[in-house]
Amino acid sequence: MLMKLLNSVLKHIFFDDAWEDQPELGRAPNEYFRTFFTLLNSMIDGKEDASSNDPTKVLIGTAYGGRLVVRLPAGTLLFIHLKDKKLIRHKKRWSQVMYMYYLLGHRIMESHMSIEDKQLIAENTYILAIDGDSKFEPEAFLR
Repeated sequence: MLMKLLNSVLKHIFFDDAWEDQPELGRAPNEYFRTFFTLLNSMIDGKEDASSNDPTKVLIGTAYGGRLVVRLPAGTLLFIHLKDKKLIRHKKRWSQVMYMYYLLGHRIMESHMSIEDKQLIAENTYILAIDGDSKFEPEAFLR
């Protein structure tokens, strides 16, 4: 089990300010997330709309807004975190605190592993944080 965890890559995407007020719906995902979701659906399913009963996509309410869990075609899970600035601080450093806490604190410490295994997982956890307005070159990650 531990080797499977060490060899797996968890994928998390965090959207800051992902919610907006809409007259009919109240708080709802914003245009940026809806665009991302449409593109994700077209890449995964070959269609742009998503039915609400699709078992490969689950939206979960959280203390910070919401989390969409998507099972990709190969079985890998993609976690998309939607921060609501009305529920959690919205400056950049607070986002980084949230990422670190979620990935290192909550995900690892709440698991049913030995302390040694938790330490090993924590030491092998890598976070790549990029602002949406940044130009990212994959070669920079490989160096």
